[in-house]
This record gives sequence, C-alpha cells and structure tokens, in this order.
Amino acid sequence: MAFNGFMLGLLRSPLHGALSGSMMVLTFTGRRSGRRYTTPVNYTRETMDDGSERLWVLSARERQWWRNLRGDQPVALEMKRRPIAAIGHLIEQPAEVEKALAHVLALSPSTARLLKAPMHDGVFDIHALRQAAQKWVIVCFTPQTKGAQVTANAAANAAANAAVASHADA
Repeated sequence: MAFNGFMLGLLRSPLHGALSGSMMVLTFTGRRSGRRYTTPVNYTRETMDDGSERLWVLSARERQWWRNLRGDQPVALEMKRRPIAAIGHLIEQPAEVEKALAHVLALSPSTARLLKAPMHDGVFDIHALRQAAQKWVIVCFTPQTKGAQVTANAAANAAANAAVASHADA
C-alpha cells in the first residue's frame, strides 16, 4: 500500500506529467462499507468518432477493488490533476473479457506483454486471449458530460462487439 500512496502523491503533484499519459487516480465507493477508496490505475484511452472518450482499465481477478463497480457505478477520476465524473462498467464474464481484451490490445498492442498474449502475423493469439480472460477483468470508464446519451454499458458492449468483428476479419 505504500507504493499506492507514493503513486497517488506523484499523480496529484506538479510532477505528474511523467505518468499521467497512462495512469490516473480512481475513487469509488465500497459496495458494502460505503467507504470511499482511492487508488492509482493504469489506463488505455480511446477517443471515439464523436470526440467522446472511454478509458479502459485491466485488473487481475485476484484483486478485489473492481467488485465495487458491478452494476455501472459512478466514480471519480483524476487525470492530469483534473477531476472527471465517470461511470465504470465492469466486464467480468470470461467470454466478454476476451472480446474486450481484443479491443484493448488493438488500441494498445504493448498491453500484450502484461497479458502474455503473443502476436502471430499481426494477429493476437486467440488461445492466449482466452487464458488471459480467465485471469483478468476490465473496467470501461465513460466520462460523463452534459447531454451524454450513451450509457457506459452500451458503449463497452459496442466496443467489445466491434473488436470481435475486427478480430474475426483478421
């Protein structure tokens, strides 16, 4: 936990620039305790055609923080020292995680090292993705803006389905 405290301090300091492109601060409410928890997380940013964004966060299943985000929970994010209200959509079923992982890997191929998912001829190994889906969950954060019409759930599902279609075409 000392490491998390150090990272939180760094991300909230004027020196945040070295990390802010891939790390953000996540604050959420515990589903049973009602307490607020704050932790640093790595993210992959996706900019949509309409200019809106989605932020994808992977977590090992053995960790427990993500369980608090079941049911499209509101969260507070801090990116580049700026507060952002968002909805976190948890993807935890292995088949859905596999689809979402393919999408995140298309956005950020370097994530494959973390997942131990090798590429062959420009395509990620489907067996490695299936294995990774057993060990990881994904949270798709949708920043909330005035007039936003798309829910986090619908956005994450659409992205996962698009990833499956593009992966099948490869």
